[in-house]
Amino acid sequence: MATVFVGRATEMERLGGILEQVRSGTPRLVLVEGAAGIGKTALVRRFLSARPELTVLAASGDECETGLPYGVLAQLTEEACPADSGPVSAGAELLDRLGRLQDGGPVAVVLDDTQWADVPSLQAVTFALRRLRADQVLAIVIARELAAAAIPTGLRKLLGDERTARMRLGGLPASDFRAFGRGVGVRSLSGAAAERLRSLTAGNLLHARELMERLPADVLNDARMRLGGLPASDFRAFGRGVGVRSLSGAAAERLRSLTAGNLLHARELMERLPADVLNDLTRPLPAPPDYAALVLARLAACGRAARDFVGAASILPLPCPVDHIAALAGAEPLAALDEAVRAGLLEERHTRHGLCAAFPHPLSQAAIYHGLGVVTRHRLHTRAAELAASDRERFQHRVRATTGPAPELADELAVFAHEEQRAGLWSSAATHLLQAAQFAQDVRRRARLTGEAVGALVHAGRVDEAAELARTLPVECPPEVRSFAQGVIAQVRGRSGEAARLLADAWSRTDPVAEPVLAVRTAEQLAVATMMGADNSQATVWAERALTGPVAGFDAGIVRSVQILAMAAMGFPDKALEATENVPVTATGKVERDLLLGRGTVRSWVGDIDGATADLAGLLRRADQLSAYQRVVAHAHLGNALHLAGRWDDALVHGEVSVALAEESDQAWMAGGARALAAMVPSKRGDWAAAEQHVAEGWRTTGDIVASRFFVAVAEAWLAASRGDPARVLRVLLPLLEPGAREGLDEPGLLDWRDLLSDAELAAGDPGRAQAVLEPYEQRALARGRDMSLVRVYRAKGNLLAAQGDYAEAAGAFERGERHAGPAGVPFERARLDLDHGCFLRRHGSRNAAAERLEAAHHVFAGLRAVPYMERCERELAACGRAARGRRLQWDMTARELAVARLVATGQSNQQVGRELMLSVKTVEYHLGHVFAKLGVTNRAQLAARFAAGER
Repeated sequence: MATVFVGRATEMERLGGILEQVRSGTPRLVLVEGAAGIGKTALVRRFLSARPELTVLAASGDECETGLPYGVLAQLTEEACPADSGPVSAGAELLDRLGRLQDGGPVAVVLDDTQWADVPSLQAVTFALRRLRADQVLAIVIARELAAAAIPTGLRKLLGDERTARMRLGGLPASDFRAFGRGVGVRSLSGAAAERLRSLTAGNLLHARELMERLPADVLNDARMRLGGLPASDFRAFGRGVGVRSLSGAAAERLRSLTAGNLLHARELMERLPADVLNDLTRPLPAPPDYAALVLARLAACGRAARDFVGAASILPLPCPVDHIAALAGAEPLAALDEAVRAGLLEERHTRHGLCAAFPHPLSQAAIYHGLGVVTRHRLHTRAAELAASDRERFQHRVRATTGPAPELADELAVFAHEEQRAGLWSSAATHLLQAAQFAQDVRRRARLTGEAVGALVHAGRVDEAAELARTLPVECPPEVRSFAQGVIAQVRGRSGEAARLLADAWSRTDPVAEPVLAVRTAEQLAVATMMGADNSQATVWAERALTGPVAGFDAGIVRSVQILAMAAMGFPDKALEATENVPVTATGKVERDLLLGRGTVRSWVGDIDGATADLAGLLRRADQLSAYQRVVAHAHLGNALHLAGRWDDALVHGEVSVALAEESDQAWMAGGARALAAMVPSKRGDWAAAEQHVAEGWRTTGDIVASRFFVAVAEAWLAASRGDPARVLRVLLPLLEPGAREGLDEPGLLDWRDLLSDAELAAGDPGRAQAVLEPYEQRALARGRDMSLVRVYRAKGNLLAAQGDYAEAAGAFERGERHAGPAGVPFERARLDLDHGCFLRRHGSRNAAAERLEAAHHVFAGLRAVPYMERCERELAACGRAARGRRLQWDMTARELAVARLVATGQSNQQVGRELMLSVKTVEYHLGHVFAKLGVTNRAQLAARFAAGER
């Protein structure tokens, strides 16, 4: 069918303007929406075909492959992505490729039929697109109704961003219809007939073309002729006319209702689906018949060896090494490949695996595959299972070669899925659990496996799929399985209380001996739910049950992390650290990595900032080995450690990455805490818009998760304190004094807040309440030996005692704070102490001593760019008759520039820096160029020397 393109001049011009922005180094994302057949793909193809200088990566979703992990991504990377890869790792590979391709000029990434793309691919693409900053990349996403599409939250949010150019295509005017008619052979279409056709089809050229090609010109021009839909009685006759001989009356009525009697829609479905599939919608979809006939005709013209080679290729994941295909086909590879390539059936690809073959379009593979016939497909899959190099490939082919219930295969798939869960391969585990459910003969066994798959899908970041699966569990589903599945969904959606109730119900109904896997998985989830509910003593109980169960270890990494964090929050951080003292920073095992994550987090709480930074930064150097949970927590708490250490630019970057990862993996239960920690630096720097956004989004995503709400409340209190709004501090912190599950909320170092509340009570004129808030916290901090917390306590206590008129004791409190400030190594808190101590001294006549404290504080605040606190220092210095020193040169550098510069100065390559900071290589190069210019250096050695000399 020849392509005819008319109209769309406005859209073409707009795309041209966007491309010019891309050429200048500003990446852009375009969403093209519209009904099927409206001309979305034609518009994009016409635009790109006129610009051959662009490197184009194109991929298209397909209804047949929505469940194939990374099927769409493989089209973009031209490399098969392992099904067990996480979306972040897969997205990083795409990001690397985009960076390399830009050496040859701008790159266009086109994702068509997005509504049918597999979720892992969309998550990986979202990850890559979010990290384009200074790249010459034009990304075009083509979709039907975006609101109705099964598109992950992260991509939906990205497409809804104000920076995304949205183009919704409507119908073309009648004048374009006449031109289009001439293009498809209707030479004499009147203006009135064109308008009627445009109105009937809502401007849809695909629909119009079908009518133009089926109806003669006199019918199209005859206003008396009705061109609308047919009644159900005529649908069966129409079906016979297009080859559907056995369409039932019920199926015909369903088709008529679905298509509103529109023959074009009905024909599209009838031509794509055989009668048995039309009468049973559970059957998979093949390629469109017309397309398949064309491909199969080409295949029939080839020799036997080429036909066997192409047929074997159709059942393998592509691109595939030609020797693998030849071994399956029993053919000589090069001659067969050469003939298939000349026939347009295959393409040769040169990859790191050597010479490979691939189909030019997924529909070509579908056409060949379905054209093989049942017997041949079964034989090839059986043979491929014997040749498979891995258990995963072997099961993939065994599943395709099996029909009907197969209890033994179901059991083997379940065992394999459990092994994958232990290894953290959640996406692949979910697939194999669902396949096991498909072949299980017993309906209760099937339901149990499906319930397990819900938990695996959540860990894989495929939350929407998990929620739909939990919603549609069969009525025969055992109540404990239903409660487990619904509890997991409630937890990840931020409904912690509901999650704990449902999971407790699942536990009470589960026999650990008869159902050891469900028991362990339930205990794991209860450990997480109770920790997030700030019931840490229960969290340790559930973690112990999960770790000592008969089949323990499915999620041991997370459970061990929960155990360590809960223990520390209960006031036993030393015991928690003792349990991890033998884990090296270079640990590579799954369990050891999560122990390292827990240790790094606890170290930041107890004031071992250097140890925390070493643990968490070391962990992120192996980011491709981490789960979504581990990445979010590692970035968030590394950001917090760097924030405490005074490396605010680096902290800002890690905070932003943590937030993005939590949202892209659709994990609401982690997003609130990530937002709270990310708000700290903007709050203290006076970046009110960014801080307010983090706080608002933090509250929106926390649900009823106690721990997350606590983090967000403290973040908002810091924002209010920095803005000089004690009333707001009281409003958000006073609820933390209310009784209830609160283990850890008062643990010194975890996220100190009582000094802020004491300051606010004092500002409100109630020193008694300020003292009541502060005293018990001082005792806990002294008992724990927390220098970092005591700096904060004695700063607030100094202010309180001064307000009460006890000047000698106030001076002593400030001095005690100074003694703790040295070991604590927290420059911002030391500067706050100096600021308040300086204010105290000035008010009591010691202007020179006050000025010394204030100048020291101002120097630190200037280095941190803590503008609100700097300005307070400047006002106090002016009252002392002193002028503040000028601001530092580094203020000219952005947070990302400083973060990039520091990592480059340690000897990391641009690609390594990009991996750690989740940026494209081009963006790293862009920032590094600015760093060189601002610091007056010309190479990496000079940059390293500047940082070695002690420059920030």
